[in-house]
Amino acid sequence: MATNTTPRNSRPSPASSFKFALQKYVDHPETAPKDVVIFYDENYTVIRDLFPKAIIHWLILPRKNSSKLPQKAFTSTAFYDATLTMVEKMRLRAEKELCSILAKPNCKQDVTSNNENDQNCGTNSSSQNLIERMNLPPPLYIKAGCHAVPSMSNLHIHIISSDMNGPNLKNKKHYNSFNTRFFIPFDELNQLKPDDSRHNNQIMHALIKDSDMLCSWCQRNFTNKFTALRAHLQEEYHTYVKEKAKKL
Repeated sequence: MATNTTPRNSRPSPASSFKFALQKYVDHPETAPKDVVIFYDENYTVIRDLFPKAIIHWLILPRKNSSKLPQKAFTSTAFYDATLTMVEKMRLRAEKELCSILAKPNCKQDVTSNNENDQNCGTNSSSQNLIERMNLPPPLYIKAGCHAVPSMSNLHIHIISSDMNGPNLKNKKHYNSFNTRFFIPFDELNQLKPDDSRHNNQIMHALIKDSDMLCSWCQRNFTNKFTALRAHLQEEYHTYVKEKAKKL
């Protein structure tokens, strides 16, 4: 009869745990699904976040220094400058993709759906014209940065649109993690002082838990009313698309 030889106190390998779920994209991006990996080279992998919190939500994964916290990793000027080049490249690419989505006002794509490649959303000359005219007028924009307390072990930079209309935006902590000081803009990561509160995990966790939720479009205060905020964000998004489509 076979016996179980697995030690009672054994733990799953790091590669199989949630915190290390990004490691496979660092190690072997070439084997990942093409609809997930946007770009890779010897230094970086760029993927679509599998749990998007906005219409555009990508992750830049450095393939070196991948185990460091962002507050420490980017104290290296050389590493910061190299990553900044990639961040700006991907920010521009993300803006173009978002403009393409916004330029399809008759598209049946649901902003709460994971399907970013709806077959009914073909680009035409009118769509391209709107893309050129829009250039993402305020208040919508693409931002780049890192969480002060990352949920994943691999270093990653978020490239995310400010609409906050992703299908996986589920609660207050999700929202505040991108709309308070918990989210560190990339252009501040190499300038943090030792006494900056964003080095303090306890303060940062309290921040996303206790801070009121302010609409990323109009700054209206929704306090702790996430359901109301979620509905309002969708209204703001649809109004924005409708108003910009009038330029056609």
